[in-house]
Amino acid sequence: MAPVPLKEHLESKIDSTNELLTLRIDALENATQVAKSEMDHRLESMNEFRSQLKEQASQFITRTEHDTLIREIRTIQDQLPHMITRAEHAAVQEDVRILRESRAELAGKASQQSVISATLLGAGGLLLGVISLMIEILKVLK
Repeated sequence: MAPVPLKEHLESKIDSTNELLTLRIDALENATQVAKSEMDHRLESMNEFRSQLKEQASQFITRTEHDTLIREIRTIQDQLPHMITRAEHAAVQEDVRILRESRAELAGKASQQSVISATLLGAGGLLLGVISLMIEILKVLK
């Protein structure tokens, strides 16, 4: 190998160092750009998450509404012993139905008894009328 003068050697080393530094700077700028885009994406995701939490929190019940509802529930619970259940209501309705049928049946029996009484009374009156008529006819014939 032929000896290289010092000046050329230093210039070649400086040029190669400059190239390496330029490559490193470009790589750092590229890495910075990638990191920036990843950070922007991450921050955007965090902002979306934050907005979802904010929206969710807006749908939560407030303490005042909660306390009001609890008071209303307790009022209803206090009234529950005085209320009847659906089963009790159905049983009462069934009892009422049975009582109505029984009343109608008794009314029908009463009507039947009235008809029988009226028939007997009518038959008795007819019989008395026939007997009276016969007596009168016998008196006239004598």
